[in-house]
Amino acid sequence: MAEELQNRVALVTGGSRGMGRATAIALAKEGASVAINYHRGADEAFGADEDAAANAVKQEIEDQGGRGLLLPGDLADDVAARGLVHDVMAHFQGLDILVCNAGICPMTEFLDISTELFDHMHAVNLRGHFACCQEAAKVMIGQGRGGRIVAISSMSARLGGEHQAHYCPPKSGIHSLMQSMALALGPPGISL
Repeated sequence: MAEELQNRVALVTGGSRGMGRATAIALAKEGASVAINYHRGADEAFGADEDAAANAVKQEIEDQGGRGLLLPGDLADDVAARGLVHDVMAHFQGLDILVCNAGICPMTEFLDISTELFDHMHAVNLRGHFACCQEAAKVMIGQGRGGRIVAISSMSARLGGEHQAHYCPPKSGIHSLMQSMALALGPPGISL
């Protein structure tokens, strides 16, 4: 175990599948307590039970002796996104690491992208990350011990994608958001 992660608390958004799942398990293996955010509405996209997927991650964390917490919530909802941080604080009494991994990408022809879909992609893939990051930064500064914020972007942010004109702009925005946050949050000891 990495000594630096002992007694640390992490929140991983989109933690029930893929990179988020792997990140949550890896953090737990290194000694961190991990809150796993997932969206129950993703059942349709994945054709599977998101509660079951999230429970499997939590079980794996607990089987290796770690502590896990399940936090269902939709990042498109600003109140829910900010509430994740408060739920972590209420349960673990601290937050040291935020991994913004949640994201959606329904492949869609450019001419078929509705304004509603475009806005929803920005709400989940950028605004939700902003809300989580801002709330987490407030907590980390208040704790006085710094912290880490990691946001997952995509190669599509730089390369574009034929069926991703609604996905690429918010992913590019994540890159810019992290650059700006690094300048604002470096002095109080938060690394990005």
